[in-house]
Amino acid sequence: MKLSAIVLSTLLAPGLILSLAVADERAAAVVTGELRRWHCITLTFDGPETDEKADPNPFLDYRLQVTFQQGDLKYSVPGFYAGDGRGGDSGSKWRVYFSPPQTGTWSYKASFRKGAGVAVSLDPAAGSPAGCHGAAGRFDVAESDKSGRDFRSPDKGLLINRGHHYLTFGGSGKPWVKGGLDIPENFLGYDGFDNTPKARHLYKAHAADWHHGDPDWGDGSGKRIIGAVNYIADKGANSLYFLPMNIGGDGRDTFPTITEQVKTRYDISKLAQWEIVFAHAQSKGIFLHFLLAETEWENEEYHDEGRLGPERKLYYREMIARFGHHPGLEFNLGEENDYGTERRKQFAAYIKAIDPYDHPVTTHTRRGAYEEFYAPLLGNADFDITSFQGGDSGQNMVALIRGWRNRSAKAGVPWAISFDEPQKIENDADDEKSGYPYGRRDKMWPVYIAGGAGFEWYVQHDGGGHYLDQRIDDFHEMEAALKWTGYALTFLDMLPLLQMAPADEFVSNGWCLADTGTVYAIYLPHGGSAEVGLGSGTYRIDWFNPRSGGKLKSGSVASATGPGRSSIGEPPADPERDWAVLIRLTEGDGSGAAAVRKEE
Repeated sequence: MKLSAIVLSTLLAPGLILSLAVADERAAAVVTGELRRWHCITLTFDGPETDEKADPNPFLDYRLQVTFQQGDLKYSVPGFYAGDGRGGDSGSKWRVYFSPPQTGTWSYKASFRKGAGVAVSLDPAAGSPAGCHGAAGRFDVAESDKSGRDFRSPDKGLLINRGHHYLTFGGSGKPWVKGGLDIPENFLGYDGFDNTPKARHLYKAHAADWHHGDPDWGDGSGKRIIGAVNYIADKGANSLYFLPMNIGGDGRDTFPTITEQVKTRYDISKLAQWEIVFAHAQSKGIFLHFLLAETEWENEEYHDEGRLGPERKLYYREMIARFGHHPGLEFNLGEENDYGTERRKQFAAYIKAIDPYDHPVTTHTRRGAYEEFYAPLLGNADFDITSFQGGDSGQNMVALIRGWRNRSAKAGVPWAISFDEPQKIENDADDEKSGYPYGRRDKMWPVYIAGGAGFEWYVQHDGGGHYLDQRIDDFHEMEAALKWTGYALTFLDMLPLLQMAPADEFVSNGWCLADTGTVYAIYLPHGGSAEVGLGSGTYRIDWFNPRSGGKLKSGSVASATGPGRSSIGEPPADPERDWAVLIRLTEGDGSGAAAVRKEE
């Protein structure tokens, strides 16, 4: 047993609550967790007694798959070897995590099979029955009792692409917009995790951000990284980007297996600690962006020399089995990857075949090569959201986002368009030309106001260089970016985004997202005023400060009447700074707006 196993025994189940245990006498399965919608319910089965290093390989040569069913709803969920069930590396416990999308009674039935490489086979009949094969039972699920940003709240839940240009919640159906960090990519290279000997991150600056009642392990080992998650969430961001495996890449400090070079045996206690962090992040409304590979060839070819073989398949399966129950996450095939179109398609198809929840899948581009990476994938339903890298800004950024929205919709699979590595933004809170203010004004807001579904801050060292990509350890450095992101997300949450589309043709200055005739959201990167083409009726005009957030404010003109072109007046202050404007129909039907585009 590893040193942290005893402590982990009280924290291992996602949700960190084990009080609602139910034994099913027919199944020899123990059901634990909060039995509520969107929460993680854990089923632990007794199976073969083995360990992380045993032969047959418990990760590759056994396969636990559990089918959960309620009426016509059916989920086939992959399981995993859990050692002694308390974080220890040997034992007879096999586990599956399930996040139910509905209340009521759910049944389950286990398939447990043994055979060489059976874990990565998609054939239900591969191998031969063993262990708890055929175990069955049922349990009742109540409504979630969470609230606020917690992804388990009744109105939130599973975030996937349901045919829109935004990911939407399974609970309310409302759209969600991503806004967070693209650094450090080695966020999991943390010295508080088991078996992470080359860890670069201490997160000492965030020890004070851990609060009483937050999770921990190892008598304080988890406090600093949990504090870092708290800080990011408290400042307003809602996503984290990280590599589960960076061997052969830049950081070389993160791996999910028992050693850096053993590729098919996974570290039970370390992954249980990761799960504690991920579960806490989800409770704080933090989305998990799994970057599955780096661009360096030794990392890209780490599994099966870059092909879809048993090593890569098992890697994908283990990530999905252990973490796929979380409602808010995406799987990214690789940073600036060199896999080419056919392998990207193969990798995405395998992930989709394993993942019962249909989480978003994407691929990262390199240096603005959008056409090379994404044009061959148009219409491919295995890809849900983009992950752009490039130097676009201002009007070019707006055109880029709008163009790919239109192209993907025309191809029959509307993508959520996310820009995940904007270049170049420097780590300077005051530099209007190349620092954080530039990133806010010329990169982040153009993405959002053009109908983009996500933006992640990639920040270079002040003066240039990529040092922060690996080394940033104190997120106070990025406070301005985190706050500005939170302000932007607050503004976007006021909008009926699913009904809106880019509509710059209706404004004389800046950029516009609109439900034409009803709602107009305008961004003025350099302040000033604008004329907007309105429909028939009366419209209220409110201003929003992207730099300080807060409530909507009145400018020099409180309302306007259409149809026709009307001035929105001047902002309430700082007329040369950037402002967002929200214009809403208060009386009338909004008809006739299409006739007042600025081209006409």
